[in-house]
Amino acid sequence: MRRGTSPPPRRSAGDSRGFVVEKRLHVGHPLCSTVHRADCTVIQRNANPIDGGDDRQALTGDGEFFHACEFCRPGGPPGIPG
Repeated sequence: MRRGTSPPPRRSAGDSRGFVVEKRLHVGHPLCSTVHRADCTVIQRNANPIDGGDDRQALTGDGEFFHACEFCRPGGPPGIPG
C-alpha cells in the first residue's frame, strides 16, 4: 500500500448494502435469475451488482425472470438480516 493512502472501507458480515443478480443456470432451468443481498454467502455463480431500484422492480415482477434468494431474503425490510 502506498504511503498516505487509507485502505478501502471494510464491510462487516451483517452489512447488506447493495444487491446482486445471480444468473440462471441455463435457458431451460426451472429457476430464474436470483436476486441476493450483496453479502449473501450462498451465491454459487458469477453475480452482477444492481441498484436498489432495479432490485425492487425485479422482486415485484411476476417471477418469470427473477426470484428472491430464500437465504438472504433481499425483499425483506432493509437492515433486517434474512
